[in-house]
Amino acid sequence: MSISVSKVVNVDFKVAEQTVATGSYNKTLLMSTDATVRFKEYNTLAEVEVDFNNTTPEYDAAELYFNNGGQVLVIGQIDTGESLLQAVQAVELVFTDFIFVAFVDKDNDAVEAQALVTDFDARVAPNKRIACFTVSDANAKTTATTDLMSVLAAANLKSAAAKYTSTGEHDGVLIGAYFSKVDLNGVESIQDYNFTSEVGPSAESLTDAEYDQLIAKNYNFVATIGNFTLNWGGNIVSGVGLETIFGTIALENDVTEAAFDTVVDKQYFTDAGSNNIITAIKDAMVRYVTNGFIAPDSTYLGEDQVINYNGQDFPTIRNGQTLSLGYLVFAIPVANVSAADRAARKLPPISVFINARGSIRRIDINGEVEQ
Repeated sequence: MSISVSKVVNVDFKVAEQTVATGSYNKTLLMSTDATVRFKEYNTLAEVEVDFNNTTPEYDAAELYFNNGGQVLVIGQIDTGESLLQAVQAVELVFTDFIFVAFVDKDNDAVEAQALVTDFDARVAPNKRIACFTVSDANAKTTATTDLMSVLAAANLKSAAAKYTSTGEHDGVLIGAYFSKVDLNGVESIQDYNFTSEVGPSAESLTDAEYDQLIAKNYNFVATIGNFTLNWGGNIVSGVGLETIFGTIALENDVTEAAFDTVVDKQYFTDAGSNNIITAIKDAMVRYVTNGFIAPDSTYLGEDQVINYNGQDFPTIRNGQTLSLGYLVFAIPVANVSAADRAARKLPPISVFINARGSIRRIDINGEVEQ
């Protein structure tokens, strides 16, 4: 196990509750209690069939993944007596370039799921993950609070998403399949998981009230509305869009790598050295404007932000401020660095503010007709 770069560069972007990778995160980790090897990477369904015959749940999950454009699937084993968290950590000793973790089994134990997501919530870049569960518990579409997403939400957890299905077994892997296709170097390639057409899952037969409950609990599910059979929802358990959390994690990793590479290139404790780091951070953000995550020419709608450092106030951003690039990077001038931080050779925290594009999910149209 290598030492985390967070020892040198610690990046943590918060997603405001307001409505580095060099290519893509094209791998999804699929955990199983019946895997024949501790972990193995597969690029096609045919490769999976070499280790799992076509009657196994692992094959079924892989078929769902690859039939929906999933790129690379890593199947890992959960050993007897091992928790979900312990199993994932074992795989991470070898594979780290993934964000989404799915499970062959549906309706995972709530206690184990909560322990796993609690660990994911506490992580920093570049080791953040999102657990993708498959839930068939009918309480998910009622006002009950015993279903998995309700339990995780009550614990104020964030790093989890779930696919509700009354007939499927492994539908959580579809979330990983969708985002494995994202080309971070592409044009408008980071898009909402809501309104996505998928191969395999059966449409749920839902009442309006059941639909409302699934949406309120932030489940993803396939249903037919109008003439469209699509995935509805698009969020993680906290209500943040999956595309927003995916873009945030990917960007965090890029910024971490860019800043780390710049620091280890040996920077003097001067304005020039600080500016080199800031430039590296800004350069890492450029492709996120192109791929659709960052919204240029947008307005910051959060509260005014002021950093109090070493007895001084440093205004960083104000409500209503236009972000022409879609982001703002602020660093305290080197001349104002405290003696303690200078002695520790540590720059004060650099503030990064980003406006994510998001997407439209609902329209209300009002009008009046006179005769």
